[in-house]
Amino acid sequence: MLLGMLAALPGAMLPIWSVHLALGTGRTGEGLLAFAAGSTAGLIAASRLKTGARTGKLFATIAGVVASASLATLSGIYSPNQIFAPLLGLGLSAGVLLATESRALFEAVVAAPASRTLACVSFGTGATLVCFILWISIDIAELPSAMLLLAAVPLLFSAYVWNASGERLAAVWNKGEPIDWKGLVTPTGILFGISIVLHAAAHGTIAYWIAIYITRRFGFSIGVGLIILTLYWLSLTLGSAIASRIPPLETRLRWLVWTVLGCVVSCAFLLETADVSGAVVGGVILGAALGTTQTLTAGWISRRMEWRHPDLFKVLVAGYIIASIAAASAMSRLVSGFGVHAVVWAILATTLALFVLLAVLVVETKLAAKRPASS
Repeated sequence: MLLGMLAALPGAMLPIWSVHLALGTGRTGEGLLAFAAGSTAGLIAASRLKTGARTGKLFATIAGVVASASLATLSGIYSPNQIFAPLLGLGLSAGVLLATESRALFEAVVAAPASRTLACVSFGTGATLVCFILWISIDIAELPSAMLLLAAVPLLFSAYVWNASGERLAAVWNKGEPIDWKGLVTPTGILFGISIVLHAAAHGTIAYWIAIYITRRFGFSIGVGLIILTLYWLSLTLGSAIASRIPPLETRLRWLVWTVLGCVVSCAFLLETADVSGAVVGGVILGAALGTTQTLTAGWISRRMEWRHPDLFKVLVAGYIIASIAAASAMSRLVSGFGVHAVVWAILATTLALFVLLAVLVVETKLAAKRPASS
């Protein structure tokens, strides 16, 4: 849940800063780049530590303290130039948490595949809560107090980790058989990798730009943008949970058609609506559709690829999150060149490309299943 809070926080704070600090599009992209750079650096640093629960426990505790200090710093900034160091600190904390907690998550998913859905729900709940808290703080004009309240959460996490058993918090994986990376470089493996990147790009664009789009495109207040962002995260979480009960994607292509149709309809609402209700409907449908696609694709990958290796699992999870942040940072270039409408058009193009790619994979799976019978 803490990781979800840290990942979603920039998306909730950027529209606030764009108004109160006159944060421009270029600075927005640079802030997201700092967050992505911090996440990558934290992940690499923690992953190169010597294997051991004690080391992982120490790093997880320090990550919580750094996250708390960064949030406390964000409560008192008054210039756009002051956002980069705290965002870098938040990114470092998120990267370290990815490295130290992913072993426990990996073991849980291997023991019970349903744990993957639980992890997605926990991540989405943290993201929803942080957006909701900031939305409330905007209405009551107590943003610094809300940031200090959020800063207490990582401290509680650090206290819990420090006093708990460290057996499930190893900084890196126990060394075993190295993964066969060459065996994964197949046409199917490459297509799966591209699908993950496309989904991450769509999700990152929405999570970090949709609130800014709502305020700039329609002139709505920051509060409206934040509540739509909150509803997006909520519907994404619910969509992920419900999709775990849907039949496998490779046997029910129509579910993929419905989710993509939902993305197209939601983008139409976000492009053409003239009131708050239309924007709310667009955000909710978009979250539910992407959440469903995310769970269906993740389940498919777990059945088709030999991912049951901690290194590959870490690459998939961390790569998805970092790719989403990096894509959102790159989006600032499109917004600067083509206007804020580029946000929704980029989401639409990405989801359509994802649909085509997954449809090709579904067809390939069905053809492969028929080949042994015909021979």
